[in-house]
Amino acid sequence: MVNFVRSMPGRAIIAVRDNEIAAESLGINTTKYKVIAFVTGALFAAMAGSLRASFIQSIAPKDYAFMQSIMILKEMVI
Repeated sequence: MVNFVRSMPGRAIIAVRDNEIAAESLGINTTKYKVIAFVTGALFAAMAGSLRASFIQSIAPKDYAFMQSIMILKEMVI
């Protein structure tokens, strides 16, 4: 992740995050880098989900009741 943040696409994503209008005025394709940021986030979420599924050995809807979802959200924020 450190290498990605220090690369040109990583710096472009940071520029878009900080000020989209300024990044666009510098010639950065904001739509492209927003999609890259979204896909990267989805990739990490998929990896975390697969690791959780392998840890608990099964996936069922009852595993994600409302209170469990709130607990996962709190852990993510902290």
